[in-house]
Amino acid sequence: VEEFFLRPAALLPDRRFLIGGNGWGDKAVPANVRHLGHVGTRDHNAFNASSLAVLNIARDSMAAVGFSPATRVFEAAGAGACLITDAWVGLD
Repeated sequence: VEEFFLRPAALLPDRRFLIGGNGWGDKAVPANVRHLGHVGTRDHNAFNASSLAVLNIARDSMAAVGFSPATRVFEAAGAGACLITDAWVGLD
């Protein structure tokens, strides 16, 4: 999150960024980042379709035991988002 979201946001102060979910409260967030907190399931499509690109980073625990990415990746793709995500064998 720091390298692929917060740092680019800090380098692009004239652009606006949204971050959803929890766990970012202890991070230094640039002024151009709006934290939405939890994004409910019914709002996922609107959230994904509202952005120029969607960054999805799998939790280490999920990546270590999973054979596919979380459903969030497929939701973002289904909403027509430009998706940036971890590498997953066979996802392409």
